[in-house]
Amino acid sequence: MTACAEAVTATPSEVTDAMVARLRADPSEAEPAELTATLALENLRDRDDAALRPTGQGFEDRCEVPAP
Repeated sequence: MTACAEAVTATPSEVTDAMVARLRADPSEAEPAELTATLALENLRDRDDAALRPTGQGFEDRCEVPAP
Protein backbone atom coordinates (compact mmCIF):
# COMPACT_ATOMS: atom_id res chain seq x y z
CA MET A 1 0.00 0.00 0.00
CA THR A 2 2.86 2.41 0.80
CA ALA A 3 4.44 1.82 -2.58
CA CYS A 4 1.15 2.63 -4.27
CA ALA A 5 0.73 5.82 -2.22
CA GLU A 6 4.21 6.94 -3.18
CA ALA A 7 3.63 6.05 -6.83
CA VAL A 8 0.38 8.06 -6.95
CA THR A 9 2.08 11.18 -5.59
CA ALA A 10 5.09 11.00 -7.92
CA THR A 11 5.24 13.46 -10.80
CA PRO A 12 4.39 11.96 -13.20
CA SER A 13 2.43 9.17 -11.51
CA GLU A 14 4.33 5.89 -11.32
CA VAL A 15 1.39 3.58 -10.63
CA THR A 16 1.87 0.24 -12.36
CA ASP A 17 -0.74 -2.21 -13.63
CA ALA A 18 0.37 -4.63 -10.90
CA MET A 19 -0.38 -2.03 -8.20
CA VAL A 20 -3.85 -1.42 -9.62
CA ALA A 21 -4.48 -5.18 -9.80
CA ARG A 22 -3.55 -5.56 -6.11
CA LEU A 23 -5.92 -2.73 -5.16
CA ARG A 24 -8.73 -4.22 -7.22
CA ALA A 25 -8.26 -7.59 -5.53
CA ASP A 26 -10.03 -6.07 -2.52
CA PRO A 27 -13.79 -6.72 -2.22
CA SER A 28 -14.88 -3.20 -3.15
CA GLU A 29 -14.37 -1.63 -6.57
CA ALA A 30 -14.86 1.82 -5.01
CA GLU A 31 -11.92 1.51 -2.62
CA PRO A 32 -9.12 2.01 -5.21
CA ALA A 33 -10.85 5.12 -6.57
CA GLU A 34 -11.40 6.51 -3.08
CA LEU A 35 -7.81 5.80 -2.07
CA THR A 36 -6.44 7.43 -5.22
CA ALA A 37 -8.64 10.51 -4.76
CA THR A 38 -7.60 10.86 -1.12
CA LEU A 39 -3.92 10.55 -1.98
CA ALA A 40 -4.29 13.12 -4.76
CA LEU A 41 -6.00 15.57 -2.39
CA GLU A 42 -3.28 15.17 0.24
CA ASN A 43 -0.63 15.63 -2.46
CA LEU A 44 -2.37 18.85 -3.55
CA ARG A 45 -2.44 20.12 0.05
CA ASP A 46 1.23 19.32 0.48
CA ARG A 47 2.15 21.16 -2.72
CA ASP A 48 0.02 24.15 -1.72
CA ASP A 49 1.79 24.29 1.64
CA ALA A 50 5.18 24.08 -0.05
CA ALA A 51 4.29 26.85 -2.49
CA LEU A 52 2.51 29.21 -0.07
CA ARG A 53 4.77 28.61 2.95
CA PRO A 54 2.05 29.09 5.57
CA THR A 55 3.07 30.30 9.01
CA GLY A 56 1.98 28.99 12.37
CA GLN A 57 -1.29 30.17 13.87
CA GLY A 58 -0.10 29.91 17.48
CA PHE A 59 -2.18 26.85 18.32
CA GLU A 60 0.82 25.05 19.80
CA ASP A 61 0.51 27.41 22.78
CA ARG A 62 -2.88 25.89 23.58
CA CYS A 63 -2.65 22.37 22.20
CA GLU A 64 0.41 20.30 22.89
CA VAL A 65 1.20 17.69 20.26
CA PRO A 66 3.52 14.91 21.44
CA ALA A 67 6.73 14.45 19.52
CA PRO A 68 6.85 11.32 17.34
